[in-house]
Amino acid sequence: VAPLDENMNGAKDKTLRRLSSNLMRVSDLEIKDADAFDPHPANTEAHPTDSWIGLDMPSECHGELTFSPFAPMALRALAQFGLEAATEENMWEMWNKATRKMASTLAKRAEQGLPLVTESEGGPKDKEVMLWTGKFGHSKYGHDIPAIKARGIVNMSPLALTELLLDSSLVKSYNKNSLGRTEDFVLCNNLQSENVTKVIRSRAKPPLLRKVLEFVSVIHARKLDKSEGFGEGYVIVGRAVEEKHKQQTEGNVVRSEILLNVHLIRKVDNFDGKSEMINVNHLKSPMVPLMIAKKLGSSAAVSFINDIRSLC
Repeated sequence: VAPLDENMNGAKDKTLRRLSSNLMRVSDLEIKDADAFDPHPANTEAHPTDSWIGLDMPSECHGELTFSPFAPMALRALAQFGLEAATEENMWEMWNKATRKMASTLAKRAEQGLPLVTESEGGPKDKEVMLWTGKFGHSKYGHDIPAIKARGIVNMSPLALTELLLDSSLVKSYNKNSLGRTEDFVLCNNLQSENVTKVIRSRAKPPLLRKVLEFVSVIHARKLDKSEGFGEGYVIVGRAVEEKHKQQTEGNVVRSEILLNVHLIRKVDNFDGKSEMINVNHLKSPMVPLMIAKKLGSSAAVSFINDIRSLC
């Protein structure tokens, strides 16, 4: 499968572009090139500001799937959007007293020139997770749904933690709500020199919900470039895709959407085997009313980090 190609452009055959089987909503990514957009997918909830970009198209070799001409641009924009969301301070409000206490402790350590991370953090006994809630400042699709941000230290190197999250066969080992994750197809699988990009299908059964939630999304992972100013490590971003030919689901399964999923995984100074993990979760599901979205989201965010720690 062809890798991300910086030289791809809109001059490629538009007929092939229209054969994209998976489209991603990009209206909040500030993409200005009107030639990049694909038609609105059928049977999908419309929003006045919607714009879409197809991610895949048949290659000229044996009908394999490759990146569509504008997919690299869209994925770069999604990664940038995710990095900014994970590190932006103004959009987030601390969720609880524990987070405010941890923030105060970190500030005091910084003032005194002490390490921000201690040896005891990141293992199975560490239960400290910082939580924030917030909303995106745009008026695009999903803007009214609260997002959750979580931060914790994990006793794994950035590479090991990133590879764990990318391995679909290991999802159940750290996500107790997961019923499994499969990969519809892989567009690129070279984390060190390029990126990992694949369309995945996952199911989960969160507590308090009677039905199974299904998500179909693209995940895109790459190494951080020091020149970006986000630190040393990796970023994984995810977003729902719309299939042109949806698979029929069982009666107890409800299709839900990942509006944005971010894992910012950074090296911790003075500790080779520790990572700072910052996660952003922004989900939409007909099974989760807005009034309880924050509560369910915050609980899931804490459990996610602690369950990963249990593997350390």
